Amino acid sequence: MSSRSSRTVPWHRPRFDYKVADDGVTVQAGTTFRLAADWLLDSSRYSQRDLEVAPAQDPASDELDYAFLSVDGAPGNAPVGGPTTDPSPALRHWIDLPAGDPDFTIQRSLYIVQHPDGHPLQVALDSEGVIGLNGNRTRVRYTTTTEPGSSGSPCFGPDWQWVALHHSGDPKYWQGQRPDFNQGIPIPAIRQLLAARGKADLLGAGA
Repeated sequence: MSSRSSRTVPWHRPRFDYKVADDGVTVQAGTTFRLAADWLLDSSRYSQRDLEVAPAQDPASDELDYAFLSVDGAPGNAPVGGPTTDPSPALRHWIDLPAGDPDFTIQRSLYIVQHPDGHPLQVALDSEGVIGLNGNRTRVRYTTTTEPGSSGSPCFGPDWQWVALHHSGDPKYWQGQRPDFNQGIPIPAIRQLLAARGKADLLGAGA
């Protein structure tokens, strides 16, 4: 979830498994969780550079446009699709981070799992999506398609490892021009900032 939306909507209730069913028609409402009392664990502001078509410098290392939220309960330990009478339900589990940093020069595939404008789940697949990193490695650009309202969506590499957090597109789009890229925050940049703040545990024991 992007930092801009989470800070301005503190009553938001995260929803899981909100998708269209296998029949292609029925929409599964999913399961919602309340935010914890101390719901904002960490956040990083966005950068004005992201709004410029030809920025003179890279975003700062603490301008990563994210927020970590805490919810009541443990969504990863809950059954996919909500409560069930199945004695051995499929659990949602958690997203594991790769042991090392992704090499975007070699791993060019990028898959984005998104809920554009709060709609049911959509998945965008691009086997040659990655364009490259900016100078200080705080942004990764790609051609993988997203719909408006998809900021905060996880971006996965070819082995479905979480490699970035989608947050914006080419600012030329807002000027009525054809956009050339979408853009995300590399997970290593987030991990480094959290470590500097003494909060590496927010991304798990391996962070």
